[in-house]
Amino acid sequence: MKWSDFSIPIIWDNTKEVIVRFPLAAACAIGFTFLAINQIDTGADHSTIWQQRLLFTLGTGLPLMIGLHACVELYSKSMLQKILILFFGVVLLFIIYFEFAPDFEFEHLRRPIRFLSIFLIFHLFVSVAPFLKPLAPLDFWEYNKNLLIQWFIGAFYALVIYSGLSIALLAIDQLFEIHINGKLYIYIFFIIAFVYHPFFFLNGYPLIHLKNEDKIEWIKALKALVNYILIPMSMLYFVILYAFGIKILINWQLPHGWVSSLVLGFSGVGIFSFLLNFRLADLYENKLSGFYKKYFYYGLLPLVFLLFAAIFRRLSDYGFTPPRYFVLISGIWLLGICIYFILSRKDNIKWIPLSLMGFLIIGTMSPIDAFETTVRNQKNRIQSSLEAKQLLEAGRMKADLSSLSNDEKERIKDMIREIKSMGSLDELSDIVPANFVFDSIKNSNDEYALFEKLGLIDSFQLESGQAKSRYLSYYNRNSIPLIAADWLFVIDISDGALQDSIQLDGQNCHCLILNNVVKDSIPLEALVSKLDAEYSEDRADKILEQAIDFESSRFKYRIFLKNLNYEKKRDGFEINYLNAYLLCSKK
Repeated sequence: MKWSDFSIPIIWDNTKEVIVRFPLAAACAIGFTFLAINQIDTGADHSTIWQQRLLFTLGTGLPLMIGLHACVELYSKSMLQKILILFFGVVLLFIIYFEFAPDFEFEHLRRPIRFLSIFLIFHLFVSVAPFLKPLAPLDFWEYNKNLLIQWFIGAFYALVIYSGLSIALLAIDQLFEIHINGKLYIYIFFIIAFVYHPFFFLNGYPLIHLKNEDKIEWIKALKALVNYILIPMSMLYFVILYAFGIKILINWQLPHGWVSSLVLGFSGVGIFSFLLNFRLADLYENKLSGFYKKYFYYGLLPLVFLLFAAIFRRLSDYGFTPPRYFVLISGIWLLGICIYFILSRKDNIKWIPLSLMGFLIIGTMSPIDAFETTVRNQKNRIQSSLEAKQLLEAGRMKADLSSLSNDEKERIKDMIREIKSMGSLDELSDIVPANFVFDSIKNSNDEYALFEKLGLIDSFQLESGQAKSRYLSYYNRNSIPLIAADWLFVIDISDGALQDSIQLDGQNCHCLILNNVVKDSIPLEALVSKLDAEYSEDRADKILEQAIDFESSRFKYRIFLKNLNYEKKRDGFEINYLNAYLLCSKK
């Protein structure tokens, strides 16, 4: 790129070219930036769920549309085919919005993990979209090398532009004493990072059907990166992990769980180095590059078995969780990649991203994904543990499990918590006691109520100070009825700032309207005691829908609760955090 390329006419022409060539990708970038700035300006607490989900949807729509536009350029032979390909992308974004896009107040990780998987799949799709039809593997390397270079050049220019503009704003602020809102720096960052950088990247997006001329200086830079940084780093990891493997053989002791993370981290660096080195080893006669390309997967194979030894130990002791599941299928994927590159006569690196896309789909959106597997496994472990203690009758738990030892109770509770973290307490409905009223518990996703009913929380635990925690929420409350009141407060008090009462003097709560006249307090003990007294299983999910009225000697109060977390102890209540709207009127 030349300095003349930064002239306004050329920038404008390049922008128009990007919009014409990638209209939907450009729309996603601009829409995402606009919504992100709006979120910063209004605050997450005042944004709606549809805005938050649309923000994430447009963010993941950018790589999807880039890949689909590449398919349009290469595969479509008529305008109808182009329209159908892009229409498929729009439909897919609608599905993502309604089924997968998270919001800022998700209750469990199933939805955000699935969304992150889709986000990664779409990025991998960009790398393989032009090669859905058989092409030479070297073409694949050239294309992705050009993508990588274009992305890094754009990132460098974006960093320089943002730094220059930020310093200019700071200079104006300091020298001319003109107050500049700190949010302006964030606005500029989002515009440069999510509009300028994608547009720069798309402006240099390679045309696959044209021969791309290699720039010698970039090839030399890649060669230096691979030969002097990435390959030596990978070989250092080899030495460390092989030394640890020898230690395991000498001590004859199974590896600990953290080994899996180290092997996966090394594998990621090693495979990235292998991909960059794939053609460099042929372009330049370098013994280290050639050796690494030929023997990398032979060296990785024993480390994959070390990973299996570590993860199977954890699965045997504690069962499946999503992290352990992903470690396991990552090991299976690595094993398959190793076998392919060891046995294949003609290595095709296209299969690395393609196979990874397949494993991501299996791991997050299939009947045997991380979430379904975790729930089934932990449920089976609960049944096996109780059956061994003769606490199952016709496949269901007995009504009282208090005869279990404390350690056994904790293990059962850990299994139930794992199921609850998947948002799947309802999966236990067929193994709880037959006369058990389970609907309210599964609707509120309250595992503590389940522990108490099953006798998994002992009375002496509460007496000794161990609390029974209860979490109440009403996420749909983003507004309140417009009624007559003198003051409106937004209460947002978290652990560490919480007192025995809400002080209405502007110090301990955020105020929307306050003229420093109100001097009063609301005792939190009375508030929580009232809620706890009204709590019951059949209305646990509705308890916060109605307003709560209080009075003091001088004022009337109406509280609209949004979130409340408290612990019930023998000697009273302990509140962890409280989020609510409060209307106050003089008597």
